Amino acid sequence: MWYIFSTNFVLKGVITEINTVTIEHHFYECDVVNLVIPYTQEVYETLKIGDVIHQGKGKKGYRVHTLEISEIERTIFVGAYGVEGILNQRIISKPFEMNANMKQILYTLIQQNLGSGASSNRRIDSLLLPTIVDEGENISVSYYGENLYTVISELSKQLGMSVKFDFNPYPEYASDGTILTPANINLSFHIGQDLTTGNSEHPPIIWKANWGDTRDELLFLSQKHYKNAVYLKSGDETPIQVEVNESSGLTGWDRFEMFSDAVDIRKGIDETTTLTDQQVRKLLESRGKLELFRNYKLDDFTFILNEDIPQVFQKDFFVGDFVTVVNEKFGITRHSRIVTVIETIIQEKSQTQVKFED
Repeated sequence: MWYIFSTNFVLKGVITEINTVTIEHHFYECDVVNLVIPYTQEVYETLKIGDVIHQGKGKKGYRVHTLEISEIERTIFVGAYGVEGILNQRIISKPFEMNANMKQILYTLIQQNLGSGASSNRRIDSLLLPTIVDEGENISVSYYGENLYTVISELSKQLGMSVKFDFNPYPEYASDGTILTPANINLSFHIGQDLTTGNSEHPPIIWKANWGDTRDELLFLSQKHYKNAVYLKSGDETPIQVEVNESSGLTGWDRFEMFSDAVDIRKGIDETTTLTDQQVRKLLESRGKLELFRNYKLDDFTFILNEDIPQVFQKDFFVGDFVTVVNEKFGITRHSRIVTVIETIIQEKSQTQVKFED
């Protein structure tokens, strides 16, 4: 059963019949859910683009972005992103420069573009931000005009941490009926556990050849669109140019270059704001890191498991955990992070697709 809420937490209706559910749990990226439900006039008139669908207290909320009606099959397809998809609706609209640990930078970026630090037309009033404790080494970043979701994803990957928004439509009440905590959207950070064989007495080995119950076995080692060096040029009359590399010592066959004409980055931001050459260089360097993030080297592999495996998702293992993956037949053992889990339920039969990344 899925509940339909407006973004201001008003319960609009309930989806009781479902043909197919696919939920993609991502560690670094926005979560995704797709539903195929029987067409009814009630659901058609209730469910709208922008509504939030939710499975109940303690479950995640997803904001609807697509509704498609199939007249032949008499179904409605519902596509939705995790509520953290709101990050993709914002850009960093003012020059942002900060020297702090990455978690503090993440917090400040969200606070200034969605929280209390944002202008009234950009603010999400129900967003609750946690108290941040200084931890980790400081880094220096500069951003302007970048998509907030891309920046948050890139910093999250560097930090090895997931950033999620929890949709909580149910207020918490005191014994006398007063509201302790109103309905809210809560920013949360998640760091996976290390459950590999070297760190756990009984590690949850996700896949093993001798179980004999693996429906499909897929191993991908991909380097699509891999780039590790980028040259950038500002939009000034006399352009400022910088080079950003994934790491030092990239030469010869190991070097994959690209170019970014960053014409939107220039010393004259507007009539009242002029940046120094050094500030422009910092913005170009940050843009270069984002370009490399969009074209980073993929080294991942995926297994599709049936519902009979001993481990249970969200009980024995979670997205973000490091686990041991074994193929005894080919002598492969990997200790890898789970970056995506896709649950598919069709007519009460479930299949779990687990994606790992080295």
